[in-house]
Amino acid sequence: MLKNYAVTQKIDVIDLNPIIADKNQVLLDKYTTDGVHINDLGYKLWSDEIKRKLRKYKI
Repeated sequence: MLKNYAVTQKIDVIDLNPIIADKNQVLLDKYTTDGVHINDLGYKLWSDEIKRKLRKYKI
């Protein structure tokens, strides 16, 4: 729903879930310690993706 709204408003959304979760939106074992919270590797992937978007928009 948020993604659809963002598209209609021409807003870029950083969807971080696909890089750490499977197609059912379950966190991949290597990115979590308890199945709910992400671990250091998961946060590293998040930060890399956010940095990529910030560079894209020269922020």
